[in-house]
Order: sequence, then structure tokens, then C-alpha cells
Amino acid sequence: WCRDVRSEESSDGDKRKDRVKVYKESRNKSKTEVSDSIRYKDTIGTRSVLDDIIKNSGSENLSYLAAFLKKSMPEDVPFSWVPPASWKRMKEARGAQGLYDPYSHRPMMPSDGKSDYGTMLHEILHSATYHKLDFGSRNPNTPIGKLVVELEGLQKLSLKAWNRKHGRSTLASNYYLSNVYEFTAGLFSVSSTTRTKDSLDSLKSIPADGWNLFQHVV
Repeated sequence: WCRDVRSEESSDGDKRKDRVKVYKESRNKSKTEVSDSIRYKDTIGTRSVLDDIIKNSGSENLSYLAAFLKKSMPEDVPFSWVPPASWKRMKEARGAQGLYDPYSHRPMMPSDGKSDYGTMLHEILHSATYHKLDFGSRNPNTPIGKLVVELEGLQKLSLKAWNRKHGRSTLASNYYLSNVYEFTAGLFSVSSTTRTKDSLDSLKSIPADGWNLFQHVV
């Protein structure tokens, strides 16, 4: 049934080109505002951030996933804390609590967000999944590509179900369905925010091969 979803979207190739374009644009931006906002003294290793989540988040779910990520990630990715004044000036960060920059391959957050453990974990999840998803999207016939194609189909199916139930105008309240990158990271963010709960509840309400869609994706 994932193939059916893909066949309904005749512009899949164009969308992949758009994603590549966005990726290239993000690389260009990284050479200006983002890189200018990163200071070496404010950069630590992602594993130390995961340790902080494990020890101090107070959430069993966040701690469990942080421990799983720490064991699974093959390398220690840099994580940068950006001074709040610099964060406010960054166009990429406008309205965001955190971001992952694919060019410098680092999550970053404003330095006054060090107790926002859900966002920390979400951005680290992007660092663990973004490039695999990007590669798979551009190489759909590879083993990783086939998995990404299936994820893209599930994301589109979820978005259609959301739009049928809530209407397109409410997508802003369900950001994790906006693209396959947010869809994948959102599935495992296990944050207690309303945004995450709405996304997961929506997936759990969609039947899929005898399960619900959340069970199928996971």
C-alpha cells in the first residue's frame, strides 16, 4: 500500500529535487549566519548532552532514548550552545527552540535552553537521521533508499489522514508531519509537548496492516 501512496504523488521526483535544493541552500547559509554564531568555547560533544538528559531530565522515556542513542551513534557529533542575543539574530533560528545544521553536522540551541531536554534530544535525533534520509531520498534503489521511500509514503499517508480530519490550516500545530525529516525525528522525540502528543495520537488512529500506523512505522 505504500506503493499506492507514492503513485498518487506524481511529483515525487520534483519534491526530491526541492529537498536537495533546500539542503544546498542550508549549506550556503551555514557559511554565514550559522557559522558566525558558533563559538568553540560553547561547543561540546553530543554524548555529554545525552548524559545530561539521562541524568537530569527526570523523564524515563527521554532518558531511555538518550541512552539508546548514545550506544547507537558511531561518532560524537558537536553540539553548540549559541548566546541568546546571537540566536535571535539568526534567520534560521527564528521562532525555533533548536535546530540542526546539516552542513556543519551539529545540533545547536540557545544557551538559555539547557533545561529543554526534549528539544535537545529532538535535534540530536536529526543529527542521527538527516543524512541517511537525505541519501536514501536521492538514492531510492539502495537498501537505505527503500526504507526511506517507505517512510516517505507513511509520512504522506499520515499527512493526508490529518488533513482529512483537521484540515490543512491546522498543519502548523502538527509540525512533525510536514516532511520526512521531522516525521522521523518526531516519532522518537517522546516529548510531552502538545505538538508531539497530537502527532502520535494521529498516527495511532490510522489503521495499517492489522496494526495502527504508529506501530507499523516503529
